[in-house]
Amino acid sequence: MSTSGTAPRRSYTESFKKEMAELVETSRKSISQLSRETSIAENNLRKWHKRYIVERKVAPSKSEMSTKELEEEVRWLRRTLSERTQEVELLKKAKAHFARLPDRHGTNS
Repeated sequence: MSTSGTAPRRSYTESFKKEMAELVETSRKSISQLSRETSIAENNLRKWHKRYIVERKVAPSKSEMSTKELEEEVRWLRRTLSERTQEVELLKKAKAHFARLPDRHGTNS
């Protein structure tokens, strides 16, 4: 089997894999869409998501996790909470903005 003409194999750090797994988990995009946007193979994204997210939810209990793992999870949870809080605030502002607009359809509901 000849390897000429194929792209060199890329390697990724563990932290990068974890970040991409978190992106798969928190993004509202499909794995295939994320794959196209990041130029990372779908099978890699699926494998990393399973390894770092799905199995973590099923496998170790909090008491079995190391301090480092717990600290990483707290950072991730805080980041996710911050993102969701910002989304909610933006939606509240948008709702208030649209509530002030005149009704274009002639109905007053």
